[in-house]
Amino acid sequence: MSKKTFVVFGLVVVVLAVAIPWIAFRTNGDAETGAQEVPASLKAGQSLFQTNCGTCHTLYAAGTDGNYGPDLDELLAPAGPPEGPTAAATIKATEGRVRAASRELAARTEAAWESFYDWAATQCWGSACEASGAEQFATMVAKLKQLGLPAQWPLSP
Repeated sequence: MSKKTFVVFGLVVVVLAVAIPWIAFRTNGDAETGAQEVPASLKAGQSLFQTNCGTCHTLYAAGTDGNYGPDLDELLAPAGPPEGPTAAATIKATEGRVRAASRELAARTEAAWESFYDWAATQCWGSACEASGAEQFATMVAKLKQLGLPAQWPLSP
């Protein structure tokens, strides 16, 4: 084989193994710095979604990559953005449903946390209690689950 063949092969490998990934990783793929900017009026909703929904659901506009729930990017726009004469109405209707669901979730979540705090204030916590730390932890997690609040963050007894 000639030296030219090895040089060409080496250049192809460099382009495929280095240049293409470098270009791909340089692009901004997250919602904070990407091309899709979230309007200021929706920043609170974005934050609420990231906190309450983003651990399970994927949604590009919120910058989340969930692992368990349905991919909302696919559900909200399975064939790309709405087009045609009804596109504006479709977008407006979707925004309205999402905003209403966000307000409802926020109200329910706030009430559930309030209930949890009221309950926690009546409990015995720490080493002065009869229950062990593990039992106290298990009781707290059970109450969080009962109220529908997240109880899967990395805590240990």
